[in-house]
Amino acid sequence: MENDPILRQQEEDKNESLISVQVRLQPEYVELIRKACIDLKLTKRELLEECMKRALGDPSGIFDD
Repeated sequence: MENDPILRQQEEDKNESLISVQVRLQPEYVELIRKACIDLKLTKRELLEECMKRALGDPSGIFDD
C-alpha cells in the first residue's frame, strides 16, 4: 500500500505544504530536492528522513559510501 501511486501523491501533497511552511529554501535547492525525489522515487518527507538519519550517523538507509 505504501507504493500505491495515489497514496504517495496524497502524502506528497500533504507534506509539500508542511515542508514549504517550515523550510524556506532558495529556488535552486528546491529544484535539486525535486530532482532527487524523482530520481530516488521518494517523497520529500522520505528524503528528509533519510538525510536526517545520515546526519545523525545512522549507517542504514539509501546512501551508501
